[in-house]
Amino acid sequence: MAGKVEEGRIPAYLGIYNRLYTDIISGLYDEARILPGENVLAQKYGVSRNTLRQALAILMEDGLIRRSQGRETEIVPRRSSCVVSRKANPLVTQAKEKIERIESVYNFGLPTDIAKEKLHLTDSAVVLAVDSVYFTSSGAVGYSFVQVPVNILERIGKNIRESGAVEALVSSDIFSISEHWDYMIRLVKANSTEAKFLRVDEDTDLLLFELILSDSNGSIARCKLYFLPQHYALVFHV
Repeated sequence: MAGKVEEGRIPAYLGIYNRLYTDIISGLYDEARILPGENVLAQKYGVSRNTLRQALAILMEDGLIRRSQGRETEIVPRRSSCVVSRKANPLVTQAKEKIERIESVYNFGLPTDIAKEKLHLTDSAVVLAVDSVYFTSSGAVGYSFVQVPVNILERIGKNIRESGAVEALVSSDIFSISEHWDYMIRLVKANSTEAKFLRVDEDTDLLLFELILSDSNGSIARCKLYFLPQHYALVFHV
């Protein structure tokens, strides 16, 4: 069935978007790391403030700029592109800013029904459960809930009583030994638990990765990784 095709008009903001993008990437504003105010930019580039705001909104979506608490427009430090890898935790590698610290709380217990199913555990198996929050200089940007069978800790010789051991386990160790991911990605609303850890309102939009990490010996861990989307740029190579 034939359809009707019409030539659309090029949006007015595209030209200013392209010019701002080029100027930011080329380092024109690197010294101050702050873009001039809207009135100054509109006059400099010869556009209306409304057109300028449309271009700035897309630059924010692209992760090149962000609005600070003082309402200044900051240029986001550029990082080299890093592809999501099963050997690395995307909460760490895909953040737009460097993860500066991770705070974790943990406990040992019997596996939940879903952990028994996903990790192929018996009723008497013991599981380490860890809640972790990932921080940049901007604050909390991601949260994870990870379940690791105790026999995995024994296999890799991990003593979680050592300082920083739990954070290393859930942020890197279980990913570095994994050979396969079974995963699902979906957009969710923060419930009370996620909102508490991430310091956001309930119903805030979050991107959720649900992962089962495994190797040739079987399942390693069950992970639920929650991303505040504005703080991440997820890059896949398929």
